[in-house]
Amino acid sequence: MVQPSVSTYTLTVANQFGTTTADLAFEFASPANHLVISEFMAADNSVLADEDGEFSGWIEIFNPTSNDTSLAGYFLTDDESQPTKWSFPPHVNLASGAYLVVFASGKDRTNSPLHTNFRLANGGEYLALVGPGPALVHAYTPAFPPQRENISYGILAGDPAL
Repeated sequence: MVQPSVSTYTLTVANQFGTTTADLAFEFASPANHLVISEFMAADNSVLADEDGEFSGWIEIFNPTSNDTSLAGYFLTDDESQPTKWSFPPHVNLASGAYLVVFASGKDRTNSPLHTNFRLANGGEYLALVGPGPALVHAYTPAFPPQRENISYGILAGDPAL
């Protein structure tokens, strides 16, 4: 996870009444240099149907890096004790700056579109993207908050500083 760096600047203002200075601290966050779970929806009842016409919830993966990434050896899980619960098929690649939606339907499909072997709990739970090793890449831990119907949850647009 990326920790913001703090820089302090001194601002000096002068006019005919005198001079005043103030120290201002700014936090700068660097974009993630790894894949992130950018958004997900646990309680999808009418937003994004899968190829069977069913609404089950979904997870969106974003690649903010400057390189295309093979997802061979990557996993999604909703159980911290099972980091390799659902594996991406070896043929899936995620281009630089691209997004990939995986349905969290419990259907366990590795053809396109992809489906995990678990469903997301509307009441909140652990959710993680695990990389080769296995190594934790990004997680909503200890649990994402309870979800509202047809409202997605995720990181701020354009700011995958994790």
